[in-house]
Amino acid sequence: TLKPADLQFYAKLLFDKNRNAIGMKFFPAKEEGAMTVKFAERGGAHLNAKPLWVKFDIDYKTFIGKYIPKEIEDAQRGKMYVFELTPTKKDSV
Repeated sequence: TLKPADLQFYAKLLFDKNRNAIGMKFFPAKEEGAMTVKFAERGGAHLNAKPLWVKFDIDYKTFIGKYIPKEIEDAQRGKMYVFELTPTKKDSV
């Protein structure tokens, strides 16, 4: 039986400011610029997105919430997932 500690995946995050969308591409091996995906004992996974917020100057509090990604096939990057962010504050963007 696989345990979360046995799983190793990496992801690169991209940001499209015009669409307020985050793209996520997964890799089975470490690549330059990829972040480690951490798996939880009870299921699910997460990664630290803070570098993305900082790099692109995103006010993450504006977009707090749960998002379901859309799976797309990108001509350059292949299969990836896109989260289209929606402002949750009334006084936001």
